[in-house]
Amino acid sequence: MLLVDGVPISDHNVIFNYDPLLVERIDIYSGYYTFSESIFNGIVFFHTYKHDYPGLRVGKDTQFFDYEGTLPKRHFYMPDYRDPQSVYKRLPDYRHTLLWMPEVETGGQSEVIIPFTTSDLTGSFLVNVEGITVTGEPVSGTALIEVIP
Repeated sequence: MLLVDGVPISDHNVIFNYDPLLVERIDIYSGYYTFSESIFNGIVFFHTYKHDYPGLRVGKDTQFFDYEGTLPKRHFYMPDYRDPQSVYKRLPDYRHTLLWMPEVETGGQSEVIIPFTTSDLTGSFLVNVEGITVTGEPVSGTALIEVIP
């Protein structure tokens, strides 16, 4: 799939004649991507400086996509209730996602202990753990935990 500022370009020859000075960056995503009934072997996304697809003419049936592209790695916020000076002890905590760790090194072990804190919500909760091994195999597991006031 070829996109210029979110506009799908079905005639790939258009991009060969496109002015490269109008392009700020190009994102390339490999792998299969499905859209409607079509399957694409990747996405090539051209971003222009003004995000207004200059010089391209689009038909009336053209669909526009709001696509952010790749995002920088972010730190997942989790309050530290173990710190006696923590200001968070007095603030309500209603988080639904309790932990997000996109990178966990297991060292080849089948079990890993990952401490986390719960929110102020009490009751029974289903914990979902999902990941991908270094060889690309998906792994997952679930556990039921009880949070008591």
